[in-house]
Amino acid sequence: MRKFRYSLVVVLTFMLTAPADENVAGQLRVAPVAEAPGHVALGLALRRLTEVGSVMMTTAHPDDENNALLAKLRFGDGLRVTLASATRGDGGQNEIGPELFDALAVLRTEELLAAHRIDGAEQYFTRAVDFGYSFSIDETFELWGEEEIVGDYVRLIRMIRPDVVIGFIWGGEGGGQHHQASTRLTAEAFRAAADPARFPEQIEKGLRPWQPKKFYYTAGFRTPTESSPRLLSVDLGGFDPLIGKTWAELGSEARSMHKCQGIGQVSAFPWTRARGYYLQDVALEGASEPDVALPNASLRDGVETRLVALGRYAPRAPAALRRTLEAVERVAREAQHALATSGPAATLAPLLSGLTTLRTLRAELETLVVDEDARYEIDFRLSEEERDFEEAVRLASGLRVEAFADDGVVVPGQPVNVAVRVAAHGGRDVHVRRLTLAGLETPARTCTGGVSNKVTPYSCDVE
Repeated sequence: MRKFRYSLVVVLTFMLTAPADENVAGQLRVAPVAEAPGHVALGLALRRLTEVGSVMMTTAHPDDENNALLAKLRFGDGLRVTLASATRGDGGQNEIGPELFDALAVLRTEELLAAHRIDGAEQYFTRAVDFGYSFSIDETFELWGEEEIVGDYVRLIRMIRPDVVIGFIWGGEGGGQHHQASTRLTAEAFRAAADPARFPEQIEKGLRPWQPKKFYYTAGFRTPTESSPRLLSVDLGGFDPLIGKTWAELGSEARSMHKCQGIGQVSAFPWTRARGYYLQDVALEGASEPDVALPNASLRDGVETRLVALGRYAPRAPAALRRTLEAVERVAREAQHALATSGPAATLAPLLSGLTTLRTLRAELETLVVDEDARYEIDFRLSEEERDFEEAVRLASGLRVEAFADDGVVVPGQPVNVAVRVAAHGGRDVHVRRLTLAGLETPARTCTGGVSNKVTPYSCDVE
C-alpha cells in the first residue's frame, strides 16, 4: 500500500511540473456541446441573455477555422458566432475515401457542420469554387471571381451584422494562396458593406448597409513574440467549469471532425494556448486619431455588445427604452443566479418575466424609437434575444418532444403510425395548444391541445 501511494505522488508531481509549452495530447473522447445535459445547456443559454454581440470569422476552406476561438466566443462570451467559408474544399484531397470534387465538397461540408456541434458556430459559404493549390492571389481572384466573392461577403455582413470580423492569414509565399485571398476579400467587404453604392441590388432586395467595428486577421498559430499595438494575443487555454474543458480542448475535438483531411484524432492537453490576431482596420469613432490608443485589449475592446447598450442606436429615445432593456438584463442575471443556487426550475419565473417584457418592448418599439434605421438595428437584435429567451425557457422547462414510428425501418411511401410524446420535467405544467404533423404524403394531421408535466406527458397518436 505504501509503495502504491508513493508511485502515485511521483506521477502527479511529474504532471504538475511539466512545462506549459509542451504539446501534450491525449485520447480523444468527443462529447458534442450541442448535446450537453440539461443543466449545462441551460447554463450556456443563460450566458447569451445579456449579450447581443456578433463575431464573424472568414476562411478559404473547411478546416481553416480556429475552432477553439469559435467555442470561446460562443460559449464563454455568449456571442453569436458565424463562420463564412469561401469554398467547400472541393479541390482538396481525401484521406479516408474515394470522394473527390463535388462529392468531396459534400463530405467536407458535413464534417464542418459536425465540428459546429462542438464549437457552436453557424455556417455560411460564398460561391467560390476550390481548385487545389494556388501560388497567386491574383490567380485566385480571377478564378473565383473577385467582385462576386466580395459581394457574397458583403451580403453576409449585411445579413448577420457582425460587430467584429476575423479573417485568416494575410501574407506569406508558396502554395495555398486561397487563404490570403479570402482575407483580402474580407478586408474589402468590411468597408464595402457600409456603402449603399456597392452592390446596390442587395439594398433593393431589403438588405441594409452595415459597418462592423473591427477587422482582424490571423497573425500566427502560436503565442505572438513580437510587440505591436495592433497585435493581440488571445488565450485559448481558459477552463470553462460548466463544460469541464478548456477552449483548446473543445477546439481540438471540433477540429478532429475534419477526418478526410487527416486531422489528428487526439485531444489537446489543457495547458495555456494563445493565438495572435492583427487589428487591420477599425471603424470606431475617434479610433483613427493619432493620439488615441487603439482599442485592442481584447477582440471586443471598444465595442458595446451588452443588451442594455442597444439604446446607443437611439440616443433621443425615451428613458423607458433604457429602463426596459435594464429590466430584461436584470432578470437574465437573476436567472443565472437562480441556476447557480437553486437549480433549473428556479430559473423559469425570471425567464418568463424577461420573455414577456421583451415581447412587449418589441410591440411598442415603433412608438419608442421614431428613427426607422435605429428601430431596425434595435429590433434586429431584440428578435435574436427573444429566440434566446425562448430557448432558455424550453431548457428550464425540461421540455422534450419525441416522435416514435411503429416500424424501426421506414421507407418512402410506407404507411406508418406515429406517436408523439411531449414531456416537461421542469416542475411546471406546459400547455400544448396544438400539435401538427406535416411533411407526409397525406394531409397534415393535427392533435388538439393538452397539458404536459413531469408525471404525465402530452400524447398525440396519428395513424
